[in-house]
Amino acid sequence: MEIAITKIDKFGRIVIPANWRKSLFGEGEAPVLLVRRRDCIELRPIRVRKLEEFFDSIDLGVDEIKDWGEFEKKFYGARYG
Repeated sequence: MEIAITKIDKFGRIVIPANWRKSLFGEGEAPVLLVRRRDCIELRPIRVRKLEEFFDSIDLGVDEIKDWGEFEKKFYGARYG
């Protein structure tokens, strides 16, 4: 556990130590989730996944899809036929 004491400025901003920001959120701007529970506020990183991460992650049982419409017919027919 790490602890830091900081202040809230007149604009409502809180400074998060740089090494914490980098390890939790990376460089630059990052989306965060704020959760209020009674008298506590939790700040959590929101992991944004890029669609490209999922490319080639599923084996469809074919080497190449030449006719997408034909592939869909076979694929969905096999699953729901």
